[in-house]
Amino acid sequence: MQRVKFDPLRNSGTSRVFYKLLTDFRTPKHISSALGIKPSSVIEHLRRLQRVGIVRFGEKRGKFQYYEIDFEFFLPIFIERAFQEKKTHPSRLYPDETKELKPLKDNKYFKDFIVKYLKSVRSIETIDSAAKAFENGLLLSRTLKRKRKEYSDAEKQQFFDKMIFWRRIVEQKKTYAEVFLQDALTRTLNPKKDREEP
Repeated sequence: MQRVKFDPLRNSGTSRVFYKLLTDFRTPKHISSALGIKPSSVIEHLRRLQRVGIVRFGEKRGKFQYYEIDFEFFLPIFIERAFQEKKTHPSRLYPDETKELKPLKDNKYFKDFIVKYLKSVRSIETIDSAAKAFENGLLLSRTLKRKRKEYSDAEKQQFFDKMIFWRRIVEQKKTYAEVFLQDALTRTLNPKKDREEP
């Protein structure tokens, strides 16, 4: 039997430690006090996040070891998980979309945006769940439904344009279930097409 790989971003305990790092609780002692758990448990969660590459050692002050989030590793992981939430049917894949969104990982506005988003959705237990809820939120965004704005800051313009692009892609994406439902409906209403298939 194959062992299932542990995914720290799907673990509520590890995610709670990550959320505390986001809110400037940066030592195991501070995090354990805030969460009411043992420092040794916090250290284990931090090690899991280090193994993935999204947390690293920060500075050491006396006997206190500080940790920090490595956004260079975290943001591409977040983009990938958010973008792949809807498992798109192969016939409807848009292979260039994820490439188009990759530059966001270096965009300071996107980083700031994701930090604010994750801080506000801490009620969603895991980081993975927050990523999966992300695209549904994009669809409801009034800001991204408005007419395209022009910003004098090129990086802010890139962020705004990429978020509009992402929202448009989400509108086009279909899940396997949606594709299969449409296919079954077509075959039911058009029995001739159903007979043509092998």
